Amino acid sequence: MTSPTSSVKTSRRVATVADRELWLDANVARSPQKVRQLANLARAKGIAVLVHAQVHLEICRQVRQRNGDAFDPQLIDSFLAGLDIAVAEAKLDRSTAEAWAEMIHRRYPTDSAWKAAKLSVVRARLPEDASVSADRVPFTTDWLVALEVERREVFIAVEDKGEEWRALREGSPKRALSYDEAVAWLTSQKDADPLAGA
Repeated sequence: MTSPTSSVKTSRRVATVADRELWLDANVARSPQKVRQLANLARAKGIAVLVHAQVHLEICRQVRQRNGDAFDPQLIDSFLAGLDIAVAEAKLDRSTAEAWAEMIHRRYPTDSAWKAAKLSVVRARLPEDASVSADRVPFTTDWLVALEVERREVFIAVEDKGEEWRALREGSPKRALSYDEAVAWLTSQKDADPLAGA
């Protein structure tokens, strides 16, 4: 798969400008039917579909666990290629880290606000009686995906309602879309010009 920073190579010309990309989070990408529907709608609209490398890792691990020794990564590659879905490289370099740190600081300007945000994400995934110290809460990979989506100003289909997606859900335009909202957004887009790039 190609990097989203280069042109996405597909059988049809697909735009890669920010408002013409839809990323898929793991909770949507787990369903081949949902992925297929979103990819087919996006293709008709000239919108590129991507999954973050972290999401790809999650899906590969889940399929590997389910299929055991019969797992063949080529099945996932073929599925993605057949739908013109690219895997976006996970790149955390110095400039990206600095940009993300600034984004986080603007949203959570104090240590206590940042710890509370991280804690709300982790606590949502733990049993109610679990005890977690705010000082020991990790930075989950969902934050990395959400920050990259925000930095690129693209859209993402995500069912997670956690704090890491709040800025994307509440922004204008809304960039964190539920599966149903992603379908509606894609449906509302103008059809791609079949002669463009021919």
